[in-house]
Amino acid sequence: MKVCIAGDDIASQFKDFRKAFEKQGVNVCTYVHRKPNSVIITQDSYDYIGFDNIPSFFRACSKFLRGFNNKILRLIDFYITRYLIFFYNRKLLKRISEDTDVFIFMWSSFWLNYSDLAYLKKKGKKIVFIFCGDDARWYWSMKQDFETSGLKIAEYPKDYNYGIIGLIDRLQRMRMAEKYADLI
Repeated sequence: MKVCIAGDDIASQFKDFRKAFEKQGVNVCTYVHRKPNSVIITQDSYDYIGFDNIPSFFRACSKFLRGFNNKILRLIDFYITRYLIFFYNRKLLKRISEDTDVFIFMWSSFWLNYSDLAYLKKKGKKIVFIFCGDDARWYWSMKQDFETSGLKIAEYPKDYNYGIIGLIDRLQRMRMAEKYADLI
């Protein structure tokens, strides 16, 4: 059996999952869109990094845009980079899926619009989606719920998307997981 852990490595979980599966004799591969830039994440040695497959000109532009503390530029960078990763990595998913039985997704899937889930399901692959928090949690709902319960409201970073796009992104992620995943 082979498992692919893909998406975004949240709190070093890719490495933990890899170790646990390999102890059970399961073959594992990992895919991330970009290497995490957090100093608290103990990075796995990822098998595939989507960002590394896009042309160097676009990687340089992305690094330039990420240098600005501007929410709009960061959002533009995010969507353009994810589109480029999708464009340059479409064949990669086909290659990985040839000998992989189970796909475990954390935070996101291979493709920005989650259409890869339908492709994998059609090929008879098992799909697991793991939600880690903010990938499914909407700030305003959390705030209302915590206030009602008398709990301290969680702090969110300045670059958190409080707008309608952030809500739509979370709803789409959850709906696609509900539609295609064998386990959530």
